[in-house]
Amino acid sequence: MKRILYFFLAISLSMPSVRGQVLVSSELIQSLTIPELAAQGVFTATYGVDVYKLIYNTVDAQGEPTTASGAMVLPQTDDETLCFPIMSYNHGTVLAKDNVPSRLSGEILVGYFSASDGYVAVLPDYLGMGDSPGLHPYVHAATEASATIDMIRAVREYTVANNIALNDQLFLTGYSQGGHAAMATHKIMQEQFSDEFTVTASSPGSGPYDLSNTSFNDISQDEAYSTGGYVPYLLFAYQSVYGNLYENVSDALKAPYDTTLPPLFDGTHTMDEVHAAVPAIPNEIFQDAYLEAVRNNENHPYRVALRDNDVYDWLPTSPIRMFYCEADEQVPFTNSITALETMQANGATDIEALSAGATLGHGACATFALFGSKGFFDGMREGCMEVGIFDFSNDYLSLQIAPNPTSHTTQIRFDNPSQSTYQIIVKDISGKMVYFEENIHSEAITFNSIDLSSGVYLIEVRGEKVYRGKMMVY
Repeated sequence: MKRILYFFLAISLSMPSVRGQVLVSSELIQSLTIPELAAQGVFTATYGVDVYKLIYNTVDAQGEPTTASGAMVLPQTDDETLCFPIMSYNHGTVLAKDNVPSRLSGEILVGYFSASDGYVAVLPDYLGMGDSPGLHPYVHAATEASATIDMIRAVREYTVANNIALNDQLFLTGYSQGGHAAMATHKIMQEQFSDEFTVTASSPGSGPYDLSNTSFNDISQDEAYSTGGYVPYLLFAYQSVYGNLYENVSDALKAPYDTTLPPLFDGTHTMDEVHAAVPAIPNEIFQDAYLEAVRNNENHPYRVALRDNDVYDWLPTSPIRMFYCEADEQVPFTNSITALETMQANGATDIEALSAGATLGHGACATFALFGSKGFFDGMREGCMEVGIFDFSNDYLSLQIAPNPTSHTTQIRFDNPSQSTYQIIVKDISGKMVYFEENIHSEAITFNSIDLSSGVYLIEVRGEKVYRGKMMVY
């Protein structure tokens, strides 16, 4: 694809290099016991957790050295024989600089759930958020990835220095903007850092992967959009990165928005404040001539910037599961379908896009996506950690469970080419058996979960071998 000159800036930013020591500082900011985690809603904890704020070196949107922050959540254990996989989680859209994981924002719960079940959880704040200076380069693929990659490097440095063993598995996930960030990170790791990182699997949720088409429609269409504050956020962020979307803000925005909107992006305001300051039809903030130029010229700098941050047209070699909801009012689910179809056309084989159906909106879909992602990862992890009622040591093999989460039926698959006799046991998180079946000779079991309450269930298939996995019912 031909790209004009300023594309090369973003391309160069997507290639952070190993710059010596990345970790600047670490600070223990919270410790929670298993009962304290239960009070936070984490009822499945195997470990208490310690939460650290990390400051680390990275690069800004112009490729210059800067620092960023994020939260690292570790399982509490004195057992030095254990080792853990890394799970990186990218958070959704926020504007206030303090509404981030290193300040114990709401999405720190993902770190609690992950670390309390045997992962080293990595939650970057992103550039321009937390302790990082400047405006956050919103939905800018290169710096989302560089901030995540460099934080993972910082975590690796910390674990080596503190004798915490990792098992070499790396899982990537995120929701909403974080879905875009997780996809960007996976893409750049595979294409540019395969000698340093091997992505075990990724699971982006409800992300705007197709910015140049789907998100462009949100900018250009004369229709109401409930979260219109994303439109100026994207404009200001891309102007800060590329510098050519307009010469003066008044060239792009009409009065009074050219004066009322910029002050809201100083890091002290929330997205709700911006949404409230934008008209119901968000494109009404634009000068008529500017909007028409963007609509009619596919090489307008705004359109070029959007294309430069698409993250769906590539060929993943590690498994990907995308979770989405068809009633999502903020990030159209067609982003996931476009990504799925394009990657499959490129030759991807181990990729799926999983829907919760047509009832859940963007907020409710997060639970489906996050539990689905963790269930997907749980089925792949291996090595020397203890996890809940079932441990995942090398004596056990992983079940394939899909769809997971499920609200009705799911298929449980395992390797049984000789058609040996197996039995299946399903337990709730207290260890109570809720289902048992024996004399199974196939390699696939269709399980009906309609009579089970919402929650996490542990599945064991026993016979010639032992297979284990977790299932989320919603």
